[in-house]
Amino acid sequence: MRITRDDTDAVEESDLTSRQKAEKLVEYATADGYELDDDVTPRSLLVAASEFLGFDGAWERQAEVLELADSAAGASAIHPDVVRVGAALAQGLDPAEYADRYRRSGRITPLSAHYMADLYDEAGEPLAAERWLNIGIRALEHLDPDMVDTSTWDLLLLSRRNLRGRLGRPKDGYDEEAEAADMHFDLDSSARDSTTRDA
Repeated sequence: MRITRDDTDAVEESDLTSRQKAEKLVEYATADGYELDDDVTPRSLLVAASEFLGFDGAWERQAEVLELADSAAGASAIHPDVVRVGAALAQGLDPAEYADRYRRSGRITPLSAHYMADLYDEAGEPLAAERWLNIGIRALEHLDPDMVDTSTWDLLLLSRRNLRGRLGRPKDGYDEEAEAADMHFDLDSSARDSTTRDA
């Protein structure tokens, strides 16, 4: 059976419980009899599954699935260590080990950095969130110097400007550039959609 993006979207948007969604995605990624479409990777499915397990508070199972994701083939928009940071924060644990390991990995993607910033911001750590937005901007400047991916650029800039505004920071060049971004840019939906797509 060939698994397409439509198939995985159908699972994620279904009425199944979070745990059931997770296990179906794990099945797609690991079981015999499934062939994945080009834009669906085992790694991305396992990372998505681990997020659903986090929603369910199934921390031990989440850790198992993240270990599978570490060695799985293909790309994922979100790195497994970013999910581990979210799990640690949700449980009141120190996520520094996972955050530092990802920061030193040399494989930072702008979307993972944005997701990391969201996690820290939701946990009441805006300074860490600001740091990760800055890391994401530098990563995108390195990976995409011609700024072909303007939607990710705008997402990072606008998120950073909003956070800095809450912190009372003076405007800088990035903030001024954020103000010139498309006023119709939907920050919430773009952030949500970006986490479900492969890098």
